[in-house]
Amino acid sequence: MYVKCGKIMEVCSVFDRMIERNVVCWSAMVSGYAREEYASEVNGIFKEMRSSGVVPVEAYPSISRKIELSPV
Repeated sequence: MYVKCGKIMEVCSVFDRMIERNVVCWSAMVSGYAREEYASEVNGIFKEMRSSGVVPVEAYPSISRKIELSPV
């Protein structure tokens, strides 16, 4: 809801306070940043999601490949 209103900072605040994050939460963050055209944040949150052990959903195979190929 916050993302649809363009309130990405509020979304980040809620996400940062979450104790447990599942694939739905992570996917919402990736989608929210993408919707607002924050490419570097999409990349960062996607890498963070993968580092936390959450497996990305099938909707993001192209992002997954690009991030795996990008230098760190």
